[in-house]
Amino acid sequence: MEKLNRIYESKMDGNHTLHIISDSRQVKAEELQPGICYLQITAVNPVIGRSVEEEVWSVLQTEGSFPALVNRLLLEEPRSSEGDQLPRLQSLQRILQGSVAVQVNSGVLSVCTAFLSGEPAARLSSQELQQLIAALLEFMAVCKRAIRVHFRLIGEEGQDFHTQLVNGFQSLTAELSHYIPAILAEL
Repeated sequence: MEKLNRIYESKMDGNHTLHIISDSRQVKAEELQPGICYLQITAVNPVIGRSVEEEVWSVLQTEGSFPALVNRLLLEEPRSSEGDQLPRLQSLQRILQGSVAVQVNSGVLSVCTAFLSGEPAARLSSQELQQLIAALLEFMAVCKRAIRVHFRLIGEEGQDFHTQLVNGFQSLTAELSHYIPAILAEL
């Protein structure tokens, strides 16, 4: 929020000041004062990768042009079944289903069985084992983020499938903890 405050505050002229409303309450027009530009930020979730900071962008569509610091712009309702939103959602669902709700093959769990148990683990160097574990942890972290994105994209009709994805992710995490105990602390 501080970064957004600095960005937009630097664009203010001497006649206006910036005020950030940092909650998701409905703002009443009669409570707004002239000469103040309001920026309502309902949530800011930092996403930091293991080695580099990641920037996450959301595409929002407003009724008017943006950025506009003087005018209030209302967001249009997100499109769930038109445009490119639906194909993206369907693609994400297929990927998540194959990653965390595996039924035909055991996916990442079979990798753990093959390389992190018994004799195969003894044949790998310490560095190779650490790289494999890091890759598996990153894979699970990406799956967790993708499940959050899925939740933002779905409507009422997608709640049951989303619950299945969450349950699959939790089960997979529990199974992987037998091979990588640190996974419970990482996720």
